Amino acid sequence: MKNESNELTLGSKAPLEARPESRPTYRPRVDLHEDADAYVLIADVPGADETTVELTVEKNVLKLSARPVAAADATYEYAEFELGAYERVFRLAEDVDTSAIDAIVQNGVVHVRLPRKKPETRSIPVRVG
Repeated sequence: MKNESNELTLGSKAPLEARPESRPTYRPRVDLHEDADAYVLIADVPGADETTVELTVEKNVLKLSARPVAAADATYEYAEFELGAYERVFRLAEDVDTSAIDAIVQNGVVHVRLPRKKPETRSIPVRVG
């Protein structure tokens, strides 16, 4: 345990507290860049995996949330990392094809690919006036 002098005392093994109702909610840090045909969003959500990350889109708004969980058999000598939820909302550009959004998560980092819609091109008939 930690005492007032900021020293660490080892040997008091205890399970990491994981009550969902008491968890803080964090705003994940993100990077956003674009390539030739898509926007790419990269979000840092430590402890999250494919079972704990959720992405939803409604009315051109993307919501990213994650609820990492402690390993069931984890016992710590000492723990300062606090389990919490992650949540962030993004307003999407009008040219994002929301039906083609793709995401992967690896090592607590979520990569979201937001493809652009293909520009509509059509021929317009010209009549004699």
